[in-house]
Amino acid sequence: MGVTALGLTGATAAILGAAEVGAGTSLITGVMGADAQKNAAETYAASANNAADIEWAMYRQNRQDALPWLTAGANALGQISSGLQPGGKWSDFNYSGNVPTLSPFTANEFSFNANDLYADPSYAWRKSEALDAIKAASSAAGNFGSGNMATAMMGAASNMASTEYANAWSRDYNVYSDDWKRDYTVYSDDWTRKYAMYQDDYVKQYSKWMDTYNLLTGVSGGGQVTASNLGQMGTNVASSVSDLVSSTGKTTAASITGSANAWGNALTGATNQVTSGVGTYLNLLQQEKLLSALGYGGGSSYAPTNSTNNFSNPATGYGDWSTARIAYPSY
Repeated sequence: MGVTALGLTGATAAILGAAEVGAGTSLITGVMGADAQKNAAETYAASANNAADIEWAMYRQNRQDALPWLTAGANALGQISSGLQPGGKWSDFNYSGNVPTLSPFTANEFSFNANDLYADPSYAWRKSEALDAIKAASSAAGNFGSGNMATAMMGAASNMASTEYANAWSRDYNVYSDDWKRDYTVYSDDWTRKYAMYQDDYVKQYSKWMDTYNLLTGVSGGGQVTASNLGQMGTNVASSVSDLVSSTGKTTAASITGSANAWGNALTGATNQVTSGVGTYLNLLQQEKLLSALGYGGGSSYAPTNSTNNFSNPATGYGDWSTARIAYPSY
């Protein structure tokens, strides 16, 4: 309601009008502040929702792109699990080649006797030389064919056999040992060659048997890595969206609080403006009543009605203050 509707004029109307304007301004400021808080919260919420939608859309697109790897990995894992079951393709490796067997090495045992000594060329030559020397000596002495010659020849033969036996044994044993080593080397080399051929063939068959398994293992591992990456990606997206929701909630709560504060401040300011204006109006009204009771006129001039001096006209002077009297009303 305007001040003119109350029938007020002059200074009173100006005071109440200023209060009314101040109250209205405070309310308008409160409304604007509350709307600004609301608009800011709505803008932030819209931005947060857009960001969350984008993140979820990116996650769904990434999951869709990775779906072939997940499917392939799951299929490969199923084949591996089935193949490892008893009786499955990879439950047991069966070698289809021939496994070489190691036969024991055999060689003739070494033996040496008197016949071997007599057959020894060195012994036969040395014996022949010794006997020829005795014959020649006996012939030169003129007792060839004598008993002494026979005795000498028997002694020489006996000494020669005793001396050359060990030498002949060593020579025969060395020949035997060389033959044994040669035969064993041939035997060992033949076994080594056969085992190497077996081992090479075994590795080739095993590698071929494992090729499909290794391929499936790689595909399954790729699916596992993809699943792990998607899981981490989903966790990150969920955390980010949760942060956005939390931040939006805090912003909305702050906006509600700020809007309430703006309205509270506006109402308080409007109340203060009206209270101040009404208080000023009442004080002025009380002063006018008091001056009227003291014999002063109302309006903007408060010169005493019973004074002989003219206080309202500075051109004529203020006169003698001693003649100024205030007529107090009788009660």
